[in-house]
Amino acid sequence: MAHTVTRTTAAVARVLGQQCSIPVRAGSWWANVKMGPPDAILGVTEAFKRDTDPKKINLGVGAYRDDNGKPFILPSVIEAEKQILNENMDHEYAGIIGIPEFCKKSAELAFGADSEVIKEGRNVTVQSISGTGALRIGAAFMSRFFEGNKEVYFPKPTWGNHIPVFNDSGIPHKFYRYYDPNTVGFDFQGACEDLMNMPDKSIVLLHACAHNPTGIDPKCEQWVALSDILKKKGHFPFFDMAYQGFASGDVDNDAFAIRHFISEGHQIALCQSYAKNMGLYGERIGAFSFVTCNKEEADRVMSQLKIIIRPMYSNPPIHGARIVQKILSQPDLKKNWLAEVKCMADRIISVRSALKEKLSKEGSSRNWSHITDQIGMFCYTGLKPEQVERLTKDFHIYLTKDGRISMAGVTSKNVDHLAHGMHEVSKLCRTSQVTSKVGSRRRFAVHKSTLSVLISSLRPVIFDVDGGADDIFALSLALRNPTLVHVVAITTVLGNTDVYNCTNNVLRTLQVFNRSDVPVYVGSGKGLVHSVPSDNFFGDDGLGDNIWSEPLLLNPQITHAASFLSEFVSQYPGQIVLVATGALTNLALAQHLNPSFLRDLGELYVMGGAYLGKGNVRPGVEFNFYADPSAAEFVLLEAHNNTVVTLLPLETTPVLPMTWRVNSFGTINSPHVEFLNKAERKILSRPTWMPNDQLMASIAMSSSLVQTAFFADGSVLTEGGDAKGLLRIDYKSTSYNLKIITHIDEAAFQTFMLNSFRQQSCQSCGCRCDCSDQGGLHLHVEIENLKQKLVEKENHILTMETNFLKEADKFPNGEMAAISEELLTWQDKYSRLYEAHKRVQKVNQNLEDKLLRIVDKCETEKNALTTEVANLTRRLVDEKFNVTRLQEENERYRNDVNLAIQLLQCKPSNFVSQRYDSLPTDMQQKVRMYVSSKRRQSDGNGNVQAKPEMKTIKVPIPTYPPTAMVYSINKGTIDKDPVPEEKVNQPVDIVSAAIMAKILEEREKERSLTRHCDTCYCARQRCSKFTQTTHSEPPPPDKPNNTTANSNKVGKVGSSAMAVRNRINEKDKEKPNHVEISIEMNPVVEKPKTIHFQGAWENEADATSLFKIKKPPNNHNVAEGILVNIDSMENASIKSGTSDSSSLSWQSKMSNTANSKPEDPDLISFDKPAAAPSKPGDGEPRITGPRHCSVRMQVGSNNILLDNVVDPFTPVLYKSKTSDPLVHAARSRSGSSNSSSDEPVASTKKSAFRTETEI
Repeated sequence: MAHTVTRTTAAVARVLGQQCSIPVRAGSWWANVKMGPPDAILGVTEAFKRDTDPKKINLGVGAYRDDNGKPFILPSVIEAEKQILNENMDHEYAGIIGIPEFCKKSAELAFGADSEVIKEGRNVTVQSISGTGALRIGAAFMSRFFEGNKEVYFPKPTWGNHIPVFNDSGIPHKFYRYYDPNTVGFDFQGACEDLMNMPDKSIVLLHACAHNPTGIDPKCEQWVALSDILKKKGHFPFFDMAYQGFASGDVDNDAFAIRHFISEGHQIALCQSYAKNMGLYGERIGAFSFVTCNKEEADRVMSQLKIIIRPMYSNPPIHGARIVQKILSQPDLKKNWLAEVKCMADRIISVRSALKEKLSKEGSSRNWSHITDQIGMFCYTGLKPEQVERLTKDFHIYLTKDGRISMAGVTSKNVDHLAHGMHEVSKLCRTSQVTSKVGSRRRFAVHKSTLSVLISSLRPVIFDVDGGADDIFALSLALRNPTLVHVVAITTVLGNTDVYNCTNNVLRTLQVFNRSDVPVYVGSGKGLVHSVPSDNFFGDDGLGDNIWSEPLLLNPQITHAASFLSEFVSQYPGQIVLVATGALTNLALAQHLNPSFLRDLGELYVMGGAYLGKGNVRPGVEFNFYADPSAAEFVLLEAHNNTVVTLLPLETTPVLPMTWRVNSFGTINSPHVEFLNKAERKILSRPTWMPNDQLMASIAMSSSLVQTAFFADGSVLTEGGDAKGLLRIDYKSTSYNLKIITHIDEAAFQTFMLNSFRQQSCQSCGCRCDCSDQGGLHLHVEIENLKQKLVEKENHILTMETNFLKEADKFPNGEMAAISEELLTWQDKYSRLYEAHKRVQKVNQNLEDKLLRIVDKCETEKNALTTEVANLTRRLVDEKFNVTRLQEENERYRNDVNLAIQLLQCKPSNFVSQRYDSLPTDMQQKVRMYVSSKRRQSDGNGNVQAKPEMKTIKVPIPTYPPTAMVYSINKGTIDKDPVPEEKVNQPVDIVSAAIMAKILEEREKERSLTRHCDTCYCARQRCSKFTQTTHSEPPPPDKPNNTTANSNKVGKVGSSAMAVRNRINEKDKEKPNHVEISIEMNPVVEKPKTIHFQGAWENEADATSLFKIKKPPNNHNVAEGILVNIDSMENASIKSGTSDSSSLSWQSKMSNTANSKPEDPDLISFDKPAAAPSKPGDGEPRITGPRHCSVRMQVGSNNILLDNVVDPFTPVLYKSKTSDPLVHAARSRSGSSNSSSDEPVASTKKSAFRTETEI
C-alpha cells in the first residue's frame, strides 16, 4: 500500500508539474543546513536552571540583580511609565530615526549638555535597537563609506557579539592587545605598540567604560596617550558605551574618554545602550551617533543613515524611547535616576570588596587585587578553564569558561560560598601545579624555583639555540640578567655546528656561569626535509676550537627537546617566553606533537629571515631559515591561528665596528667576558661585528629597545634552489602572523650589553652582587619570594589550627569515638561495595563477550540464509517461467483441439476459398511466398519432387549457448533447372482453404516466445544464415559440375542448442549404405561430446578415427561415441545483416525429383527447430558483465549472441569434409556388390552450408 501511494503521489506530482509548468521539489530546501553552535552565555543559564542544588549561583547573566538576587526595576522608570500611561499617547509609527527628542537627550547625555558639537549641529544621532542595533548601523555605514583601511581592530578580548556584527557587514577584524594575563590588568604598552604598528587610518573599537568582559578600563592619562596615538596614525575611534553611569556611578566620569577624544578633534562613532543603566533590557533602546566636521556634512550623513535603517528595521520601537525621554527631560526624574544608578554601581563596588575580603579570610595567598581594581558589572577572575569546570561541578557556581563573572549576581548571602569555591579551586589547581612541576623535575629536570618564578613578576624563558658563539653570547646576556628573566631550560638544534657540539657548548656555558640548575635538552640533528651542513663560522666546534682546561661535568637530559617543549609549555599556558636563535626544527616538531603548542606560548621571538633582500648565505637568504626552510614555513603557517611571531630580520641588526666590541668588553674584568672572548676568537680579526642573536635576546628581555615594527603575513620558500629559505612578505594580506622589527635603539642596545656584564646592585637588599656567585641576583629574588610565601603559609596554618581547636572543643570524647567508629563502618561498607562492583563488572564483561559471539553466529547464519533465499528465488523464477510457458502451450493445444473438433464436424463443402485481393496485405505476402516456394519445388511438367527420407541421430556435444542450431545434412540430388522467375512470381487469384490453413499454421509458430534470460521474454524471429566453402577436390567425371553457391547471404547466428543432421536423399536407391549424422550442441559447456550415430560400418578403423566408441552398434546399427577428430571440421565465415526473406522457414531450397540424380551430393542444409529455453542450474557459469535484453553484441560486421557464461566463445559453423571416414566408408560401399541397401551413397563434391535460426 505504501509503495502504491508513493507511486500515485509521484504520478500526480509529475502530471501537475507538466500541466502547470512548475518544478516539483523532491526534498527539503534546508536538508543541508548544519546545526549552529550554542550561545556560551545562554548555555550557562540553561545549565543553571537544570541544577537543583539550593546553593547554586548564576554569574553568567549580564543583567543587574538586587541583593536578594531578584530583577530590579528603577523607581524612576516606574514613574516615567505612569506618566506615559496617564497621557494616553498613541501608538503610531515613529520616524526612521526614532523620536527626535530622545535622540537629542541621548546626545546630551554622551557629549555633555554644553558640548560644542551639539551647539554647532555636527552630531548625527538616531535611535537604534539597543547597543547591538547601533553597532550594526555603524558597521553598515562604515562598510559603504569609510575611505580608510577597511579593517576593524578589537581589543583582545572583547564582547562576543562585536565580531559577527562587523563580519556580517563585510568588514574583517583583527585584535590589539588589551588584557595582560600576568598582571590581570590593562596591557597598556602592548596596546600602544599594536596601535602604532597597525595600518594607518584603521577602525579601532574602544570600550568607553566598564570593558566587557574584563572590567578593566584605562586610566585617564592612558586615555590621553591612546588619543594621541590614534590621532597621529589617523585611526577612526569607534566607541561602544553600554554602561554609562553604571561603571563608576557618575555618568560624566564614565564619558571622559568620549569627550576627551572629541575635544582633541577626533570624529568618532558612538553606540549607546539603556539596557543596563536604566534596566530596560527587553525594551531594546539605544542610540547611534556620528560626530562630523560641519552641519552640512552631518545632513548628508543623516540622509545615508536613513537609507540604511529603512530596509533594516524601518522604524524603532517607541515605548522604551518615551521612558528614556521622560527621565532625561524632567529634572526631578533625571536626578532620581542618577541617584539610582549611583546606588547600583556602589553595590557592585561593595560586592567586589566583600569578595576580595572573603577570599583573604579563606586563607588564599593569591593576589586578588584585580577584583577591586576592575570596574563595572563584570569581573575577569583570572581562573583557568579547568578551574571554572571544577567550580561548576563541585560548588554549583556557573560562569563562562574564560573566568568572567557578573558581579550583579553576587549577593551578601552567596558571597561566602563563592569565595570558598574560588579559593578551593585555585588552591587545588596551584597544588596540582606544584605536584606536576615537582613530578616533572624527574622527567624534565626543571629547577625547583620555577614555580616561584612563574608566580613572581619574572619572565620564564626557554632558549632554543644552535650552539654557536653568537648563541652563547645571547644566552650569557640572559644569565647575567636574573632580575629580568629566568632561564627555565635550553634546547639545542643543528646550526653553526652539529647538535652534539652545540649541546656541549651550552653545557660548558652553564658550567662557567655556575648554573647547573638549568636543564639542557638535545634536539634535532637534521632538518625536516633538507639537511644543510654546518657552516663552522665560529670554528669546527662552534666555540672557537679552544682547548679547555676544565673538564665538562654537566650532562644533558634524556628527553628529546621537541617532547619537552610540547609538554612543558602546555603546563604553563600563556606564561612561557621562547627565544629561538637557530633553525626552527624543534619548534615545528613540538607543534606537530601538540597542536596547541604555539597557542600556549606566551611570546615567541625568532631571529631569522631577511625582508629587504639582504642575506648571509646568498642574497635574500638568511642562514637560520636556510638551515631548515620546511620547519620555518610550518611554524609560520601554524602561527596564523595561534600566535604572532616577533621576528628580528637580518637587516635590523646594527653592524658595529669590531674595535668597539674588543675595546668595550676588554675593560670589563669578568670571567664571563673572558669566556666569551675565547668563544669568538675566530671572528675577532674581522672588521665588523653583527650581534644578531645578542640583539634578539636583549629585545626579549627589554622590549623598549624596539623603535618601529610592522605586522605582516610571512612565509618561507621551501624549494627553488638558490631561493630556498627566502622570506616572502604578503603586503596585501588582511591577516598576519609576524611582527617584524625594523628599527631599534642602537645606543640603548650597546649600553644594555655592557651593563649586563658589569656588577649591579641587588634590587631586594641593596648589596653589590657578582652574578658569577651561584646565581647572584636570582637567589636574592628567590629568597624574598620564599620568605613571603613562608609568612603567608604560617598565618594560614595558625588560622586553621585555631579553627580546628574551636571545632574540637564542641565535641566530647565519647562523641568523637562514635564518629570514628561510624567512619570505620562506612569505610568497610565502601570496601564491600567496591568489591561487589568489580564482580559485577566482570560478569558484565563475560556477558558482553557471550553476546558478541552470539551476534557473530547470527550474522553467519543470516548470510547463509540470505544465500539460500537467493538460490530459491532464482529457482522459483525459473519454475514460474516454465509454468507460464506450459500454461500457454496448454491453452494453445486446447484451442487447437477445439478447432480440430469443429473442423471434423464440417463438410468439405463448408470450406470456401478466398479471393487474393480481399486478404490483408500481410496475408497476401504470406500466400505469395508460399505459392512461390511450391512452384520452385515442381518441375516443368508440373511434377513435384519428392522430399527425401531423413534419418536423424542426435549427437549432444557442447556448442554456443543458450540456443540450438539443427543442422540438416541433405544428400539428395538436384537434377532440374531452377523454375523461371516469371513463373515463380505469377500472381494468384483464388486462395484455397488448404493454403490458408498452412499460412495460419506458420503464423501461429511465429507467435511462440523463447526465454533468453532470467528477467525478460524476447520475441522470437526467424532469419537465415548462409555460408559456403569451396573444396579443391574435382568432381567425378560422370557427374556434372553444378554447384549451388549460396554465398554472402544475410542472417543471424542463434543461441539455442545446435543440431546437425546429415540428410541423404532417400530416392537414390542406387547407392546403398548411406550414413546419417546428427550433432546436437548442448548449452552447458561442461557436458561430454557424446555422439549417437547410425549406419552399417564395414571399415571400423574409419569410424574409430572420428569417434571414440563408448557403446557398440546394437541391432538397429545405433552406436554411441565421443567426437575426437575435431580437425575434420572447419570454421565457416559469418556474415551478418538483415534480409526481407529472413522470415521464411528454409526447410529445403533444392529441387529434387524421385528419379533425379544428386547434382551436389555434399550440399548440407542446416535447419534449427524451436528449442526450449535453457534453464541455468547449480554449478553453471553465470553472466559477469552488463547484459542487454537482446543478448547480442556487434563486433565489426559480426552480430554475436552473448550468453550467461563467463568467457563465451565465438559461434562456429561446421562443414563436412571429403576426408570424413564415414563418407569414405559410404563411398566404398557404393562400389561393392551389396546394392540392396536402402541408403544411398553420399558423393563428395563442393559443399554449401546454410543455417536457419530462430531467436
